[in-house]
Amino acid sequence: MNPIGAQRTIRRLLYGGLAGLAFVCSTSALAASSGSGRAYGLQVTADVLGAGLGVPFADTGQKSAPPDFNTPVSVASVGVTAGANLLSVGTGVINSSTQSNLAQNNVVSNSSVDGLNLTLAGLSLGANTISSQARMACVNGVPQGSGDAQILGGTGALSGVSASLNGLVNLTIGVPTIGTEVGVKLYTNEQSQSGTSMSVTALRIELVAKALTLPLLNASVIVGNSTASMPDCKPTVTLNPLPPINAGNQASVPISGSCSAGSGNVAISSNPAGVSQSLLCAADGTYSGSVNAQGLPDGTVTITATQTVSGQPPGSASQSTTKSTGSVPQLPVVAVVAAPQITAANQASYTVSGTCSANGEAVAVMVGSVPASALCGGGVWSASGINVSGLPDGSVTVTASQTVGGQTGSGSLVTGKDATAPAVAITSAPVINAANQSSYGVAGSCSENGAAVTVRVGTVAAVPQPVCNSGIWSTSGLDVSGLPAGAVTVTAMQTDAAGNIGSASRTTSKDSSAAAVTVVVAPRINSSNQASYGGVSGACSAAGGMVTVAIGSISNTAACTGGNWSLSAVDVRSLPEGTVVVKASQTVAGTVISGTLNTVKDTTAPAVSISTAPTIDTLNQNAYSPAGTCTSGDGAVTVSVGSIKVTVACVNGTWTAPGMQVGALPKGPVTVTASQTDEAGNTGSSSREVAKTSDPNGELPAGLIAAQSGTWIIKDELNGEPGRGMGIDIQDGVLFMQVYNYRASGAPTFHTALGTLHDNTVTAPLYFYEGGRFFGSEQRDGHEAGSPGNVVITFTSRNTGTIQFPGEPTKAMQRYDYEGTPAGVFSDPAFVDRWAMVEFNSSNQPVRSWWADIGTSEQVPMSGEWAAAAMAWPYPATAATTVHGFGGTLSGRVVAQCSYSGSGVVFNCAGNRAGGAGGGAVVSLSLQRGVDQISGSVQEGGGEARRLVGFRIARAAYTRQNNQNVRTSYYAPGYALESGTWVVSSELRGLPGRGISIELQKPVTSEDHMLFMSVYDYESNGQATFHSLLGAHDASTTPEPNTPDLPTVQYQGGRYFGGPAAIASFKADAGLTRSIHFTAPSVGTLAFPGEQAVQIERFYYGVNKASAQSLRGSWVLLSQTDAIASRSFRFQTRDANSVIDAASGYVCVAEVLRQFNFRCTGPSGSPAFRFVAGFYGASTGIVGDAEDAPAITVVRVTDPNGEMVQAGD
Repeated sequence: MNPIGAQRTIRRLLYGGLAGLAFVCSTSALAASSGSGRAYGLQVTADVLGAGLGVPFADTGQKSAPPDFNTPVSVASVGVTAGANLLSVGTGVINSSTQSNLAQNNVVSNSSVDGLNLTLAGLSLGANTISSQARMACVNGVPQGSGDAQILGGTGALSGVSASLNGLVNLTIGVPTIGTEVGVKLYTNEQSQSGTSMSVTALRIELVAKALTLPLLNASVIVGNSTASMPDCKPTVTLNPLPPINAGNQASVPISGSCSAGSGNVAISSNPAGVSQSLLCAADGTYSGSVNAQGLPDGTVTITATQTVSGQPPGSASQSTTKSTGSVPQLPVVAVVAAPQITAANQASYTVSGTCSANGEAVAVMVGSVPASALCGGGVWSASGINVSGLPDGSVTVTASQTVGGQTGSGSLVTGKDATAPAVAITSAPVINAANQSSYGVAGSCSENGAAVTVRVGTVAAVPQPVCNSGIWSTSGLDVSGLPAGAVTVTAMQTDAAGNIGSASRTTSKDSSAAAVTVVVAPRINSSNQASYGGVSGACSAAGGMVTVAIGSISNTAACTGGNWSLSAVDVRSLPEGTVVVKASQTVAGTVISGTLNTVKDTTAPAVSISTAPTIDTLNQNAYSPAGTCTSGDGAVTVSVGSIKVTVACVNGTWTAPGMQVGALPKGPVTVTASQTDEAGNTGSSSREVAKTSDPNGELPAGLIAAQSGTWIIKDELNGEPGRGMGIDIQDGVLFMQVYNYRASGAPTFHTALGTLHDNTVTAPLYFYEGGRFFGSEQRDGHEAGSPGNVVITFTSRNTGTIQFPGEPTKAMQRYDYEGTPAGVFSDPAFVDRWAMVEFNSSNQPVRSWWADIGTSEQVPMSGEWAAAAMAWPYPATAATTVHGFGGTLSGRVVAQCSYSGSGVVFNCAGNRAGGAGGGAVVSLSLQRGVDQISGSVQEGGGEARRLVGFRIARAAYTRQNNQNVRTSYYAPGYALESGTWVVSSELRGLPGRGISIELQKPVTSEDHMLFMSVYDYESNGQATFHSLLGAHDASTTPEPNTPDLPTVQYQGGRYFGGPAAIASFKADAGLTRSIHFTAPSVGTLAFPGEQAVQIERFYYGVNKASAQSLRGSWVLLSQTDAIASRSFRFQTRDANSVIDAASGYVCVAEVLRQFNFRCTGPSGSPAFRFVAGFYGASTGIVGDAEDAPAITVVRVTDPNGEMVQAGD
């Protein structure tokens, strides 16, 4: 199955239409009433005497239509001179023509000059061919001009000059021997549209010759001039006679006629009202179809066909017939289903929707006193973009009605409007000083009693949030000692039940003399460190002398050195279990200042036991299931049977390790161990020895494979036709799969599976669902409706594996890579890709990170980073794959040339750190690319070989123009989306609903990146289905982005579980999915057909992205700005609301600003940064808070247990 091949119709529209776009635009428009054109090849003018001056050669003259004209002119050769042997212009054949075709809506003028040769003093220039074309056409009722020009085979001063649009080249040529100086201006491809006239001049040469500063000659040479004009466009429509309407044909009355091609559809209406339909105007200027006249009463019926173009009188035609059936039209049934509350956020563009019975007929909508309209289609209607800001707050009645054949049906729904933002003010924000900075308070007024007020003093948030009570709010006890001296902004914000936001701010200040003492790090106390507790540290005021540190009831002192203090080797065994307050205090100028941080003492190891561990024999060795007890709330249980290890959940105090494959273990005694480590670091374990009576069978399991998340396909179903596929996601060892496939009836559907990987294999039940949300409906929760059986998946590498569906044999599957890079080619040769590279030591911890530009030897050295190196590029331009490594925590630069290994997408590279091919320590790289990730190794000289992973961050394309490197295409960091499962943010409710799989790749045969999206949703009858989107999505910075709305289509008749091979076919188009935009690799927006734009986000079921605890583990920050240095972090719990990197002192909290959801601050003087977490791919961040703040790249590389979560087997 191939989702790109699956949507051949869409692909033809995207690609087949591009090649003929100019032709379609120029011929599929309205009929023009008149037109004119002219063309000539050469005209020379000068302020001295000469031969042939002022004559337009091969001039068609000005021609006008009607009637249509077609005037060609040809001249064999031309010679023009000016002055006494000063200027000479000669040509070969000159051809000109101008032609009109008003019926085909165009006027085209052409001119071409062969063998141009111009000499003047020391100047010489020429060209093989210079040509121009000017066109006028009617596009959507408006005259529109276009044109182009060419300069081929330039010589002399024209050598290397192209026909750049409205280009200019200045030259000055001196001839000292005769004291002459020639000034030359070359104007290329001059295009101008004045009203409804288009003019194109291929080349205009302005010449000034001087002798000893005295003017000798001023001359102008025009080469290739074409003009075309067309003042207007007018639509024309005809309607063929209609048959009598009776009971037999009233449901499908044939309609046909002629129309103005390419100018929109033909609207069909009736008198009396009841028929309202739109028919396609074909490219040959005809339309045809049928209308449903069942809703019309008996009697005379007049049908009207109308074609309307903005700015032009409509064209229409009518025909009358009679209807005789003796029936009475059925009363339409209309209902308002969705009318959300009106708020300040949606009142300017409000959307309502509902159901209706008269398909193809208009629905009249009233939102309060504001009218709107919609069209009934498929039994539903939706009206959007309604401006209801003028309605007063309070109850609002939404009414919808349809009138068919004099019968009117209607429905209504009452909603409410609350567009008034809460009133919030800050009435008290005293100056921050040494006396109050450890327990600071602010207060104010508010209007929403009972609702929380979000308060922030500088970067310090009030937790818990104060609640508005009797119109006032206040908060106290804020520790703001860590804020820098100077101005401090206090903000307060309140959100009412309708979602309206009111806010206020006030500026206070922090006394620069205020001393500060804080506790920055206080590790948890556990059984292993309580006898000698240490690692407690913080900041202090050097002027305050010693720091008194109280750990619970145990007091110590520490020296304040350089503004910091630390304490170690404290015996805290006497402290009780539970929360422990660590307090640091100093006396400064007679005032005691202090800071606190809570930690936890937990020295009780989890209680773990093994209750079931039977003898291993031939009956159970392929599904061995030990079980036991554990401590709820203390994390997962690690179960080892010999050398085979799995991690299972502790559920209600028990654990079970189902289905372990232990047949490969040797015969004899085997140790079964269960261990559990709590958040404080205490470990409890239990072991039991059992016997294995069966001989070894098979191989011990391979190491953990970090398979790629994204779209996967069955290998032998990759046939270029519509079929089935799998959206696979793996997060922290748990697989979630969505399968888009078909029922035995041929109807499209989807199934899901969820299970834990054991030895790179998962066996899990497949489920199907009913009752969820369909396009345009209100919020609906689906429910499980059954299971066809289990699916078995085994991963053999990051992008390959096997899958067995119910009733089918095991089949090979692979990651769906539709970039189409040929074997032996690393990536698209048109680009140089920038990768974020991370090196790991043997403990899987990051030790170095850097940037790598990878591409052809032609593209890589044209990037700005290599230009900054000021070194010669060491490799030939023919090298297909080269690497330039720089920046990050890498000292110096790495250059390497790569060769294909002969299998997979694996490349072996050799280079050095000396910037050339002949010196420096040898650097060896092994790189395997999987779509937008790299895994491999790096070794420098005789050092250790380190694991290497990489993430594609940005890409660019370059060319040489006028001896300069010019960037012609650029995709900024953050353009690459995180492949995998996505959801609508507002629908993430913990219940079955809609899901999305998203891929963004660039086929080498396409000019655009292509977005492939599978939407797992429901029909209006509750049946599960899926829709597919495929089309251009180019979020480039250079040139302008191309992110069009995309068709949302369905297929039917494909393969079902256990069924024979089948090719699906097109079923329906649900309409356009609009406003597709991504603000970060894991956050975006879109509007499904019939719905408002909503936020979508990457679905993280393995972590709680709203909590700072989700950051525990190792991360890498890569920077290309001086605002912050590249580095790695190893975050651990600081308290319930924050994590800390002990090495740097950086603390991170969950805090939302624009698309960024985490904020990290370091010790005094360190820059703060924000980022949006991409837990399974590279993501973006900024240094500081400003809109134009410097950008950074942030990558999660290991989880809290030190397991890699990114690329690499």
